[in-house]
Amino acid sequence: MISSAQSHKMQLASLVKQTTMSADVDLAQFVCDFVLSNRLEFAMFFSAMLGYGILFCTRLPKFSVREKKQEVLMEQPLYVSLKPVTELPAATVSLFQVVKTMWSDKKDVQLLANHMCTFIQNHPDECNMSSVNDSLEDLAVLLESNVMQALFEVLPHAGLKRDQRTFEILLKVHVTARDFYEIQALVAEMDESKMPLSSRSVFFVMKGALQVSDFEQALKYFKILRASWEDKKTTEALVPQSIMLSFVELAGREKKLGQLVQEFRGLPLPEKTIDTMLATCAGSHGAVMAKSVESLARAQRETLLDSTYSMLIKALSPRPKLARAIVEEVLAREGSAFSPDLALVVLDFCKDAADVEVVERLLRQMKPKQVNVIAAFIWFYIRIEKFDTACDVYELDMQPLCSPYEIEASLRESIVDAAVLSGRSQLAERLLAKSRSESSGCLALVTQVGEAFDSGIEIIARWNALVSYWVVLIF
Repeated sequence: MISSAQSHKMQLASLVKQTTMSADVDLAQFVCDFVLSNRLEFAMFFSAMLGYGILFCTRLPKFSVREKKQEVLMEQPLYVSLKPVTELPAATVSLFQVVKTMWSDKKDVQLLANHMCTFIQNHPDECNMSSVNDSLEDLAVLLESNVMQALFEVLPHAGLKRDQRTFEILLKVHVTARDFYEIQALVAEMDESKMPLSSRSVFFVMKGALQVSDFEQALKYFKILRASWEDKKTTEALVPQSIMLSFVELAGREKKLGQLVQEFRGLPLPEKTIDTMLATCAGSHGAVMAKSVESLARAQRETLLDSTYSMLIKALSPRPKLARAIVEEVLAREGSAFSPDLALVVLDFCKDAADVEVVERLLRQMKPKQVNVIAAFIWFYIRIEKFDTACDVYELDMQPLCSPYEIEASLRESIVDAAVLSGRSQLAERLLAKSRSESSGCLALVTQVGEAFDSGIEIIARWNALVSYWVVLIF
């Protein structure tokens, strides 16, 4: 027989078990309800994780860095020799390979220089100054300026005497690094050792001076380079056009363009260099300097280019008589070939003086076909209140090329006003009617595009709803 105490304990145990089971069931039910209520969010999360995993796998390299290094070593088994690299025969390994390999292994700069010195000492027959210069020139593309400086300084310890080409290579390295202090130090070292600068070295020193905006130093070496160039009597350009432009820009900032013009006399100058000098004169209102530049330009060719004429008229505009002479020269040319920029510059010059005669000659001779140039003619006649002529230019020159709606709104309104003031009401009515019809047509087109856009948005929304429905069913 079970006593009452035992019966009571059994009841308590049964009650606790039922409570525990009930709690477990409630927790499971809660988790299940939570997952079901947020199933779309869970689907999006796992989809994003899957996409990220795919992208991560596709961006992984096909082999590790260690495998890549092993592949390089397989291609060049020379470097896995048990002997030190500096003791290998020069016929087997070059100085360039020695330095490149050690630098790729992140060797200390001084240690790298010492190894190079040892290699040269071990192979004196193969490592003469000429072959070492070849290696240094190839290494200059790979190594930083401080590393090249260390290699350069160790050459005397290796028993080699540095020559002009050696200094050229290091000067180029420092120019690339824009380190003019080191360039000056090298020049001082060459002066001390009584080693003259080669033409290439002079060019690098000049370029370095331009980089630090030292006009006097740059001009000094430019003169030396020009003297060497004249002695050679070559047809090649003295310096690249980019260097010429740098000179002009620096001279303009330093207010020393006149000094530069004197040095440029007798040299073949690119048209862009001349135009840049004239633009500098126009910016500083240097009409006298512009005439000096004009003499340089005319020494290059008998007939100036339209771009040069344009810049010359701008530069001489503070002196109307001088600028008018250039305009007359432009109009005296045979043919109707005028660049749009030149025509606009002439119109701008004539605007202040209201020089109708010159503008009419330009219009007759040029017979413009560019809409912006024709618009400039119309604006000119409207400003001087020759409304009838402005309407003629519109009807004869602009109307065949474009519709009224394509014209700038302010110009179109001004043409309408000019037509009204000159008694040409029919032209004004045609312009207004044409503009209204084209505006309504454009409005209809915009409406159609808007309706098509709304339809596209509705299709996208339906597709999105369908995709969401299937995601819900799956997950």
